[in-house]
Amino acid sequence: MDELKKYSPDEILKNPDLKKKFITLYERIFNEKITNKCKGCLKRKLNKLLTMNTKTIKLMAGRKFLLKPNTCIWVDRLNLHITNENLTDEIAINLLKKNRGYLKFFQEISEGWDTKIVSPVPVVIATPVAAPVTPAVQPVEKDYEILKPVPESVPEPVEHKVTPVKKKGRPKKNIK
Repeated sequence: MDELKKYSPDEILKNPDLKKKFITLYERIFNEKITNKCKGCLKRKLNKLLTMNTKTIKLMAGRKFLLKPNTCIWVDRLNLHITNENLTDEIAINLLKKNRGYLKFFQEISEGWDTKIVSPVPVVIATPVAAPVTPAVQPVEKDYEILKPVPESVPEPVEHKVTPVKKKGRPKKNIK
């Protein structure tokens, strides 16, 4: 990477050896094959690579987790879209710690990754227990009486006066 930063994007694209180094580095970091090799596309990708922090590039080049191509995961708890462009081993382990279901989105996974994850909830193996026996239900004696409504206690209906509401705006024309 340091060798590429010494040259301008135009010099890299004109020199076949530098261009080949750039393409292999880009494909390794972003896990994306460069199929369109037009000058404008290569220049955009080269600028994207050259503007990245060197520390981030080294982390991404040596990472052990890779998502499948064209995969984007939205993780609400982390408030982050995760793609191969911003995936680090730390983010991948944190993501798998939250939910192991994300495994289906990964193309490459580090060996022994599950030993790095400490489960936040202890796993308890349940032993089967015999079903509890409920005693027979005894009939309950009736010690209450159902009351009937008194006809005099119903209030008389009240009449409500409805006033029409005036409509705002221009009245409709009568068409004959």
